[in-house]
Amino acid sequence: MGGFTMHARRGRRVAGTLALALLVAIASGARASSDDAGGSVSIERQGYFYVGGHYDDPANPTYMSGQMYVEYQIPANSRRLESGAPAKYPIVFVHGGSHTGAGWLSTPDGRPGWADFFLKHGWPVYVVDQPGRARSPYVAAYGPLPAPTTPKAAEDRWSASQKGNRATQWPQAFSHTQWPGTGLHGDAIFDQYYAHLMPGIGNQEERTVNAWVALLDKIGPSILIEHSQPGPAMWRVADLRPQLVKAMVAVEPTGPPFSPNGAGVRTMPYGPSQGPLTYDPPVSDPHQITIVQQAHPDGPGLQACWLQDEPARKLPRLAGLNILFLLSESSYHAPYDHCTRAYMTQAGVKSDVLHLPEIGIHGNGHLMAIEKNNLRIAGLIEDWLVRKLKGSKTPRIAEPAVPGHVQSLSIAKQGMFFVGGEYNDPVNPTLMTKQMYVRYQIPAGDGDAGGARITRYPVVMIHGGGQQATTYTGTPDDRSGWADYFLKHGWPVYTVDQPGRGESIYVDAAYGARAVTNISNLENQFTAPKRRPAWPQAVLHTQWPGTGVHGDDAFDQFVASQYGGMAALPQEQLTARALVALLKKIGPAVLLTHSQSGPHGWDVADAVPALVKAIIAVEPNGPPFYTEANTDIDRPWGITRLPMHFTPQAAAASDLRIVQEAVADGPGLFKCWTQTEPARQLVNLRGIPILLVTGEASFRAQYDHCTSKFLTQAGVANDHVRLENVGIHGNGHMMMLEKNNLEIAAYLDDWLRAKLTAPRRPANGRK
Repeated sequence: MGGFTMHARRGRRVAGTLALALLVAIASGARASSDDAGGSVSIERQGYFYVGGHYDDPANPTYMSGQMYVEYQIPANSRRLESGAPAKYPIVFVHGGSHTGAGWLSTPDGRPGWADFFLKHGWPVYVVDQPGRARSPYVAAYGPLPAPTTPKAAEDRWSASQKGNRATQWPQAFSHTQWPGTGLHGDAIFDQYYAHLMPGIGNQEERTVNAWVALLDKIGPSILIEHSQPGPAMWRVADLRPQLVKAMVAVEPTGPPFSPNGAGVRTMPYGPSQGPLTYDPPVSDPHQITIVQQAHPDGPGLQACWLQDEPARKLPRLAGLNILFLLSESSYHAPYDHCTRAYMTQAGVKSDVLHLPEIGIHGNGHLMAIEKNNLRIAGLIEDWLVRKLKGSKTPRIAEPAVPGHVQSLSIAKQGMFFVGGEYNDPVNPTLMTKQMYVRYQIPAGDGDAGGARITRYPVVMIHGGGQQATTYTGTPDDRSGWADYFLKHGWPVYTVDQPGRGESIYVDAAYGARAVTNISNLENQFTAPKRRPAWPQAVLHTQWPGTGVHGDDAFDQFVASQYGGMAALPQEQLTARALVALLKKIGPAVLLTHSQSGPHGWDVADAVPALVKAIIAVEPNGPPFYTEANTDIDRPWGITRLPMHFTPQAAAASDLRIVQEAVADGPGLFKCWTQTEPARQLVNLRGIPILLVTGEASFRAQYDHCTSKFLTQAGVANDHVRLENVGIHGNGHMMMLEKNNLEIAAYLDDWLRAKLTAPRRPANGRK
């Protein structure tokens, strides 16, 4: 045990040296300034993709698993380095247990997160959702999910440890002061934070390792910043791809090494990880690593560490890598995080440690990345990276302009928040439901407005069934999505994940069984309908970027994003409710709906007509009243499942008397159901500019005209464009992902500019 004491003391000396250097940096302003909270950032390119996914059966797949969502932003200045500056390698951010990648984007009280800090400082950022979490869809193959973290558990462990029970909290818990708010449920900041929590899957480490390795293989040498639970995965990724890891920042990684349970079973058999690491001498069985526990802990409030018995095996693939341990004062990790670093030192892996209280930064808990001083800490990480990477150079590759990209964007502000969340019990809650995730970007100035200065209303983009906000934020072949196009042309953009989808937690107990993605249906209905035409217009489909069948890269990326949601009626109820809350928060806006979310747009316009400046309904859920097969009434209020305000009043859906046309309007078209005359009027939708958009080859081409006719009969003027009539051919239902998606976006932008006048600004220039 004498060997351990020597290593522990050496670690403290290193910590002191680093602390002194960082203290000097803080005194001189470090890199986190007040400027980091404001000012625009120029983004060369942004989007998303998936890595690591695989089918259950490559020949006849029924589901995909293992995929990991990656959202990236590359700043325009990432390649223009000043003389002597270090290379701006990509930074990969991996969230912790019960959390999602949203936690890196902004804080619960609306300040910039670490991703924004590094982006603004010129670093390309890649933010992931670990497999089975948020935009990396959960599938049954992962096994049952645990119950969500309760608000009380989140308070005691993360946001308000200082208010916990002294008999059960850890010694350092009561030094916590940096949470931005009370840290208790009912406080708006805590409620925003809690809205984004969701449980993880079993065998998370293995699945995250596989996807993370695939990500590095795709993007090349990178910096890894992890928080808590994926610490073990990070060590294994570095062990598998040391040549692709330029630096690692372990923010209170899962530990301590081995972590024997009450029965003496090692829950982390390989020391700092559950899965295998490369040791020298090698081990074929982790029990070959003999361990012994310290006789005495290093100090008060600290655990006695488990280390190797000497002579210790080494971790040669981790030796020589740049590693920083970032530790706070009051976290529940404070009693044992020193053990992980001591273990690494004993295994021949040198590292630096930034123990915040040693440099005068007090009061932080485990979630320092979102606490009040988060940008100060981010600045210290950047200082360390700059010193460690000095002299290194990234390969200089001349990249041609990428077809289908809008090129650089100037963003004044971006972030995320939730609307609509509700606790099951306001006094003693155990979970939250109904929340909807919102990601926003506000362009600087008016963007490319064709020479005219036109202030734009926010455009709220609501995805369709089986989808997520990825419908708008990129394409399966990594071109710019509609969100980027509208940003480029000066429109503030708000994309949402409907309740129970993507970053908005799915609560099985409240929402019921999840739908299951049918891969064959995706091919036949969305991406390759021309192969087996099931409707007359299907033979005209030409715009999908690829073959549209499994095994094709673009199709596989599309499948990776598919998300089984709840039944149609509760989805409409929850999404409409959340959208109303969103408009009450941000003010008048344009609604851009697609497919399943079409009724939600009508619901919101009916509920708060003054806040809806226009509706673009891309192939909205229809036709009115009946299912496509004309066998069951699916939308009893015509274009919605929820009650609408008609004049004369309709007390019940049965008050709407309907009749089917005797003859269809043309070949390949449905016979529409309309009201009998005199038709009741939808008074709240009157006066709102409405555009219905239909693709030439979509299955909706058969009946979208019926929705237009229903609105017209109900006194609601609308424009219905069939894209082929304006020279845009070959599109299917997922037109926003297809090869000519930006051509369609340009048409929508022109229509909006023709229909809307600019909102007036108050005298002080603020809303």
